[in-house]
Amino acid sequence: MPEPPPSIVLMTSKSATPPCSSLSTSAALVRRCGYADLARAHMLTLVALLLLLLPEVMMPRPVDLPAVATDSVELERLAVRMGPARLLKLLQKPSPGDKGRVALTALRGLALAGAQHPEMAAQSVLPLTELLEQTSDEKLRQAISDTLLRLCQVLGHSMHCDEADDLGCGGDPGALPPRLLALAEKPSLPALTRSVAISALQALPVARWQTLSPRLFALAQREPAPLRTAVLAALSALHQQAARPELLTLVAQPDDSLAAAASQELCWPLTLQKPPRSQPVVAAVALVPESVLIRVRAIAAGQQPIAVRLQTVDCLRVAGAPADKALLLQLAAAAKLAKSRR
Repeated sequence: MPEPPPSIVLMTSKSATPPCSSLSTSAALVRRCGYADLARAHMLTLVALLLLLLPEVMMPRPVDLPAVATDSVELERLAVRMGPARLLKLLQKPSPGDKGRVALTALRGLALAGAQHPEMAAQSVLPLTELLEQTSDEKLRQAISDTLLRLCQVLGHSMHCDEADDLGCGGDPGALPPRLLALAEKPSLPALTRSVAISALQALPVARWQTLSPRLFALAQREPAPLRTAVLAALSALHQQAARPELLTLVAQPDDSLAAAASQELCWPLTLQKPPRSQPVVAAVALVPESVLIRVRAIAAGQQPIAVRLQTVDCLRVAGAPADKALLLQLAAAAKLAKSRR
């Protein structure tokens, strides 16, 4: 049987059927699949025209930060547009030519943006603790410490929400309190940085970090001022708001210097309270155990340096007994004499 002509083979063979993207002008092929390609091409053309008509949007750049450094409003807006991830990246890899100006401006912008947007604060605090530990530049470390404290203060006011996981309320960075305390416990860091970490911890709601009181108690016993002062202030907040006993225990310690400092943190908040007129003394004294007052009076009348003895003044004022008033006069005279000898 003779073979069919080549033209018939081309028309009947499935493998030779031209695809829909073929440029064939055959009417049959256009009817078969040309309409779908034509509609797709028209759609792509319309999309391209729309993109050309849209106004050009410039993404914020790090070099734009110094230009708005003196304008707090514009700096906050720019920081919000850049976002915490890009701002923090500027701190990780600061430009060597700008002497840290961009990094410092980024931190200021982050603090301003975080004050208005708690979710930015919640996203930034943990990375800032890492940077605080890693950086060796003293000026940058101080700026990071200040920003961290400000953002923790924002979180302390924004965490009180009906829903704990609502990022609009600042979120719930549960790892933050132990991380801040770990920074404070690190002896290789400067004392000021460690003190700021404790202040940042204290800025958070007490319920978030009250379980850390045993570690704070141990830190207060082994560290000198100024770190000890910050730790005692945190323990004072725990005593007032959560009735934790660590501060009272420190007053009973044999170290007069530590006991006097602890008594000062215990009693000075009581001096700010205004008791009822019918009970001007009892209402305040009832908050200070008699054992604490006995210890305080012994330190005030003792032989410790006048700077240590003066830390008992607040408790003596709260007690207000005639003997306590006499001790206050003695301390005032001793302080005046010590000043005249300088």
